[in-house]
Amino acid sequence: MLTAMLFFFLSLSMSGQEGKDPQVTNKDPQAILKDPQVTKKDPQALQKNPPALEKAPLVLGEKFVLKSEVLGQDRDILISLPRGYEAGEASYPVHVILDAEITFEAYAGVVHLMHMADQIPDAIVVGIPNIDRSYDLDFLRNGANFLTFLTRELLPEMDRSYRTTEDRLIAGYSVAGNYVMYAFFEGSGFFNRFLSGSPYGLYLFYNTHLYNLPDALPEHRRVYTSMGSDDLEDQLGPFKEFCAALDSLSIEGFDFRYDVLEKQDHNSNILPNWHQGLAYLYKDWSPKP
Repeated sequence: MLTAMLFFFLSLSMSGQEGKDPQVTNKDPQAILKDPQVTKKDPQALQKNPPALEKAPLVLGEKFVLKSEVLGQDRDILISLPRGYEAGEASYPVHVILDAEITFEAYAGVVHLMHMADQIPDAIVVGIPNIDRSYDLDFLRNGANFLTFLTRELLPEMDRSYRTTEDRLIAGYSVAGNYVMYAFFEGSGFFNRFLSGSPYGLYLFYNTHLYNLPDALPEHRRVYTSMGSDDLEDQLGPFKEFCAALDSLSIEGFDFRYDVLEKQDHNSNILPNWHQGLAYLYKDWSPKP
């Protein structure tokens, strides 16, 4: 009788230790989550040891390397395609955005979002990251070669590799905004829309470009630029003066608008510049019914 009772209590003791076997939890760290008794007693068990999330990359675009003979460099080219591009047959405008290591994702998002709002046509956004910004975007240094790279190498490659139209826009901000104006003066045979944000250094074009424009452009060109009212005064003053002089010229086939945006400074003007500028540059566009 005593032996039977000892065996009974020993069995109870051993059964109480089964859930505490360290070998079980060491082999299966999730074992505690599989025990409904544990989660009933401790509702926070799942939070203390949650299952791993399944993750996958989110692809926002593509990239290729263009070997430039003009620049003697390999240049990264970033591409954002319109939604449904791969499944369709339509051709699209090309937007070249400078300073792409900073601006590419945001600018592409603005373009695609404004298209979804039926404000502008969708476009293939082409980003050019910098290698030497102050050298390439200075027309007094390497700017002419960089423009040749854009017009003689990049745009033909885009036409070969993607479904493009002849509608081509170049966009830039600050120093790159100044370069957009240079592209208008020197490369307007390749681009037809120019989006210049808070351009620093417009006074440089007074003697070299401003009054050398023809009385008529061979093809229609449209330019938009803006600067914030709280930008640096030594830049805001020349901006107003230059834009007023350019606006006063009577040039056939040329549309120009400039704005001083209230309560914007050099850092905050970029998104208003893109939104208002794209709306102006495509003011005659309307979606197909």
